[in-house]
Amino acid sequence: MAELAYNNSVNASTNQTPFFACYSFCTRFSIGQQVNEAVPHADEQADQLKLRLEELQSLVNLANKKIKHYYDLKHCSPNVIKVRDKVWLDAQNIKTEQPVAKLAAKKIGPYKVLKKEGTHAFKLELPHTLKVHPVFHTSLMSLEKEDPFGRNPPQPPAEVTPDGEEEYEVEKILDS
Repeated sequence: MAELAYNNSVNASTNQTPFFACYSFCTRFSIGQQVNEAVPHADEQADQLKLRLEELQSLVNLANKKIKHYYDLKHCSPNVIKVRDKVWLDAQNIKTEQPVAKLAAKKIGPYKVLKKEGTHAFKLELPHTLKVHPVFHTSLMSLEKEDPFGRNPPQPPAEVTPDGEEEYEVEKILDS
């Protein structure tokens, strides 16, 4: 019964039932047909089957909604990120100078979004030291959130010149 309910429910990605995808026609399963009066409790049994089928179909729909909810939690919608926003970039596939991978930062940035590329990708303003292609999928980005305590964001690392030396900018001279 559960298999029948699953195979007769429309899949979100294909917009077809699994049964139709395999056999190119829909199943007809109607429990409310006329039954032979000689069979005792046939109407009662048919009603129970119909209720069970409706319950199983509602459970399949509920499971699909839960799957969608948890998928949406992990994946940032492309409509949320806009040009000129600042985003954190998932550093999972980016090589860093950190010798121990588990001590490396999970996210790097924040970086400014320069341009939307396609439907789910954005071009970021990356420092030249990263040496990676600047276009990333939205699943690798998360919006920068303001600190609720009003603390200053961490300072970006020093820029590396083409000579390989770090270059700093002097804010002010304290003692001369």
